[in-house]
Amino acid sequence: MKTTLLFKAVDKHIIFLFTFFLFTVPFLSHSQDLESFTGLYSLGEIPKEITSSSAKKYKVLESSIETVKESRSKKKQKRKFHLESTFAIDQMMKNGTILFNDPVSEYVQKVADKLLTDKPDLKKKITFYTVRSSQVNAFATDRGSIFINLGLIANLETEAQLAFIMAHEIMHVLEKHNMDVFLEYEDVESGGEQFKKKNNFEKLLYKSNYSKKIEEEADEGGLELFLSSPYGASSLISVFDILATSHIPYSSIFHIWK
Repeated sequence: MKTTLLFKAVDKHIIFLFTFFLFTVPFLSHSQDLESFTGLYSLGEIPKEITSSSAKKYKVLESSIETVKESRSKKKQKRKFHLESTFAIDQMMKNGTILFNDPVSEYVQKVADKLLTDKPDLKKKITFYTVRSSQVNAFATDRGSIFINLGLIANLETEAQLAFIMAHEIMHVLEKHNMDVFLEYEDVESGGEQFKKKNNFEKLLYKSNYSKKIEEEADEGGLELFLSSPYGASSLISVFDILATSHIPYSSIFHIWK
């Protein structure tokens, strides 16, 4: 008797599982086909900025220093900046994380075209790349390359927010902020006249305040550039919340906003 009841119970479970797989599996296969999923890959010709020699790039930058009337120490600092930044950027661009001619990069370029509609000369000076990184970040180089992480794009809510961040990074390029920060930090570490009597904490605080000043300049110039474009300002407020909480787990963000 007990054996018969056991088989009946097992039969019921088998019927349930059969019914579950009959109706559920086809639905899952249509809604999320992981086997045919493809990631992002670079396509087409590799940009010359990636394939060209780092040494040649540095020589061009080095020759431009000689045309400016400055002290020997300042020229030496600039050579150091160009040497370190040129090879560091090129190493990053060749490590396989940079995307080009893929769907996301093409979308970013369309946003750039719209942002710089009335500034064709400026558009020629700037090159945008997307980066395979989950970090919510974007960064610019003085030579005109701007990198936008996929993690940043994934966290934004509107195209206008992306356009504003791109405008911010464009200002870093135009104002050569990377060079400015490097030279300022060199003066701090070398113990320039105004830093001789400052301790390490005071030096660190100065660096922090200077970096903040640079970011504020990029925000102001970027906003002016953004407002002169076809985009509107109504969706800008939330972008600062996203960037400010990007390093915090979602569970913690929920409690903050709650």
